Amino acid sequence: MTLASAACETMTPPEPLELARRNSEARGGAAAIERIRAVELWLDMRDGDTRVRGHYLANREGCVRIDVYERNARVFTEAMTSEGGWNVGAVASEVQANSASGAAALRHGMESPFRLYGLHEYPRRGHRLSSGEPVTIDARNYYRLDVTYTDGYTAEFYLSRGDALVERMRERAPAHLDANPSARRIETLVSDYRDVSGVRIPFITEEIDIDTLETLSSVRVERFLVNTPDALGVCETEPPGA
Repeated sequence: MTLASAACETMTPPEPLELARRNSEARGGAAAIERIRAVELWLDMRDGDTRVRGHYLANREGCVRIDVYERNARVFTEAMTSEGGWNVGAVASEVQANSASGAAALRHGMESPFRLYGLHEYPRRGHRLSSGEPVTIDARNYYRLDVTYTDGYTAEFYLSRGDALVERMRERAPAHLDANPSARRIETLVSDYRDVSGVRIPFITEEIDIDTLETLSSVRVERFLVNTPDALGVCETEPPGA
C-alpha cells in the first residue's frame, strides 16, 4: 500500500454537521448508536512480533478498563473510573496512578466513533467539527472531517464519499506512550464493518507511521458485546487483587 499525498479536489465539501449526520446514518442511525450504553470487547492485538489479547470495557459514564493478556496470563491493566485512573502490571500489588497523557489516551480511544459514540454526538459532547478539503488517497475519494476534542487534541477522519463510513483516521500521537512519548504522524486504517445490535462497527484497525510507512500495530475485534453487566458497571471496577 502506498500512502500517497492527499490531492485536493475543486469542490465545496459538505458542512461538518452534515458529514457527521451522514456517517451516523450509514452506521445505523443516531437512535441505534445512542442505545449502546456500554461495550465489552475481546481483542486480538499485534505490535511487531508481540501478540496479546485485550479485554476492553467502557460505558457512557466515562469509565473504561482494559486488561491485557499474554498466553492467558494478565500482564497489564489500565482503567479510568469514577474514583480516578490507575494502571498495574503483572504484579497486582503495584498499582500506579495514570499519568495525564495516559488518561487522555484512554479518553480519546473511548470517544472515537468506532465503539460507543457517533459523530453526530460530538458537538454536544464539546468536540468541535470542521470540514477539510475533499481528498484522494490511494485512489479512494474521501470527505475529510477534522475534530478538536475538548482537551485540544485533534484528529482527522476520512469518510468514504460512497457510503460515508470512516476508513482512515490521522493524528499526531506516540506509538508507545510509555516507552517513547514522542509524537508521530499516525494513520489508522479502519475496515471490516459489521452489524452489532443494529450499528455498523469496524472490526479491524491498523496503525501506520505516515512518514516511514512502518506498520506499528493492528487490532482485530474477536467479540463485540453491548450493554453487558460488566461494561455497564465498569465505573466500580477495582485493580486486580484488590
